[in-house]
Amino acid sequence: ACPHNIAIKLHEQIFKLNNDIEIETFDVSHEYIIDKMTKLIEQSCETE
Repeated sequence: ACPHNIAIKLHEQIFKLNNDIEIETFDVSHEYIIDKMTKLIEQSCETE
């Protein structure tokens, strides 16, 4: 089973990035961040 807390932590990191950088930059890289989140969650599933 995948640990949901990993997704929650990544979600919090996105909000932190959203506050640290301009909204436009965040919007441009949003899909990239989601892709990274998905890959990290998949990796965590493989190792767990």
